[in-house]
Amino acid sequence: MADPIIQQKLDDLFERTPVREIDAASKIVVFSDLHMGNGGGTDDFVRNSELFATVLKRSFADRGYTVVLNGDIEDLYRFRLSRIIKHWNHVYEIFRDLQKDNRFIKIVGNHDYELYSLAPRSYPFRLVPAVRFNFEGGDIFVLHGHQATNYFERWNAFSAFLLRCIANPLKIRSRTVSRNSAKKFRTELRIYEFAARRKIITLIGHTHRPLFESHSKIDELRFKIENQMRSWEHAGSAERNRIEEEVSEYKRELTKLYDKGDTRRLGGALYNQLVVPALFNSGCAIGKRGITGLEIADGAISLVHWFDRDVSVQHLSDGKNGPQRIDGTGFYRTVLQSESLQYIFARIRLLV
Repeated sequence: MADPIIQQKLDDLFERTPVREIDAASKIVVFSDLHMGNGGGTDDFVRNSELFATVLKRSFADRGYTVVLNGDIEDLYRFRLSRIIKHWNHVYEIFRDLQKDNRFIKIVGNHDYELYSLAPRSYPFRLVPAVRFNFEGGDIFVLHGHQATNYFERWNAFSAFLLRCIANPLKIRSRTVSRNSAKKFRTELRIYEFAARRKIITLIGHTHRPLFESHSKIDELRFKIENQMRSWEHAGSAERNRIEEEVSEYKRELTKLYDKGDTRRLGGALYNQLVVPALFNSGCAIGKRGITGLEIADGAISLVHWFDRDVSVQHLSDGKNGPQRIDGTGFYRTVLQSESLQYIFARIRLLV
């Protein structure tokens, strides 16, 4: 049963968000949850900072993309804005150049909500609570995701105080929604219900968990195993060997996910017996194995993973066509999932 208060809140945000028209020629990338800090030991952004800056500049800023930063870019729960900007000024320079070209959209999340209270000269980037694109009559709604809980409105300031004044000095990691499977599921379910009811595509961050067409990683691995097994009967000897290797790898990944805990809450099939492809999540830029984001280009949407070869050599075999190297670096890009926007909207209309 959908929470009527949350659903009304999401409806209100959707209705008051201005519409921006896009088409098949439009190029957009959505990142979320950088959690930029002061460059110290508790700054989660440090791990992938060079990777993110390289990808942002060379893959998107230099190639005419509009960049959407979907919340929790600065971690103001833990760090002062002045220290964040000072340490990561080379990243902010890319933001500034994008804004000059009118190709920069900055959505506010819960960890950087304090930005709303600052004077424009203290923070020169335009801020919005959400963005709404229209593609050939279909809506693509981008919001951070914290709006799907009442906890944020009641306890945001208190949470920031605890993290900045107590947890941060003691180097205690924050236990946010991204580390709580029950909260992840509840947040995603509420936004999924909203998106399916509205018959729209909704892109979020917040939970740090990449999602494509409302399917979790567990769902995707199950489908991949099933597809490989269907090919077994008519495969030759060499092809069967390849299928065995791929199924074994998928099984290992699946076992790791099951070992993490509450698998009831990890599977997208809980949303509905027939999953509507309405919910997408860009993941985060602070993953141990790299960063993820959502690209919209050529009339399609793609879930993409970037990684450092020295950190995640096992991902060199990921993706539909294998990873692509960013020239002159040890960084790679691989497309995890991709689908036509027209096809997704058609499925949403037919399945709801």
